[in-house]
Amino acid sequence: METSQITFGDLSFDINKPFARGAISTDHLGKWNGNQVIFKVILDTLDENIVDEILKEFDILSRYRHQNIVVFYGVSSELSGPPVIVSEHADCGSLASVCIIGIHQ
Repeated sequence: METSQITFGDLSFDINKPFARGAISTDHLGKWNGNQVIFKVILDTLDENIVDEILKEFDILSRYRHQNIVVFYGVSSELSGPPVIVSEHADCGSLASVCIIGIHQ
């Protein structure tokens, strides 16, 4: 897989304070490499096959670079912590808040 591996110890966020919770992950605002980013922490209740599928999806998404697509920076998949996908922080919020609800800055 071509994903960029990120060391879990380099991530700075409070794992006990997610701002969003989904079926397979919690989302946290934090810092990585001096930038404000989003951490998608994959729940440990998922089986290994699902985690592998999530990492494959990340691998595909990480290849795209466009001003209108959130940048995916890397994955932390070390044994010292849960799998974490690190992506760009979008000031406007989620895609739903921008497209469906119509919130714009």
